[in-house]
Amino acid sequence: MQRVPCEVEYRAGDRTAGPWMFNDRRRTYPGGSSTWTSWRKRLESFAHFVGWALAVGAGITLVVLAVPKFGDSYNLNEEFSHAKNCGDDLDCGDDLDSFEPLEVLVVGRDIERTTSTNSDSTTSTTTTHYMLTWQRPDGSRRTHEVSAELFRNSQEGQAATLRMWHGHVIAITAGTETYWFPSPGAEGIAFWLVTGAVGLALVAWGSVRMVG
Repeated sequence: MQRVPCEVEYRAGDRTAGPWMFNDRRRTYPGGSSTWTSWRKRLESFAHFVGWALAVGAGITLVVLAVPKFGDSYNLNEEFSHAKNCGDDLDCGDDLDSFEPLEVLVVGRDIERTTSTNSDSTTSTTTTHYMLTWQRPDGSRRTHEVSAELFRNSQEGQAATLRMWHGHVIAITAGTETYWFPSPGAEGIAFWLVTGAVGLALVAWGSVRMVG
């Protein structure tokens, strides 16, 4: 004898049934899966929308933050390059800040070595870092990595001259040797470029997820 699926009219306050599934005001046995399939599709669509919204929102936020910051770092780097190319004895114009000399005292010299091993652990590379510590007239001290040539030309207790620009130390002269530090805008350019790229990737990923 063929069994016919049973449907029971829902009654308020009826708690006697087991694992029922609801469809409006009708209750069916679990064997009828159409209601669950419908709700599952709705939940999946909602999850896709939430994932898309979060990814796109985070991506847009990163891009909005990165674009002006990248522009500021780029402009700072261009101004620095212009000032460096002008030199100390050339007039670069009133719109360009010149370097400000600051006399300091060398108070420490140190050599540090770091060893890195490749992925298969067969070869290793040792890098030597020449660290120089100086003291400003206000008593504050700073330690920076310098070139081997400047390190050899400096001695503890020796005077050195910093070149300041926009509050950044951009060069140091000890004896006859001068070492130029990286542009103060270089790190900002790299950081905000990566940040913007991550933001665009999130927007693209969220859009693909939404379409899918």
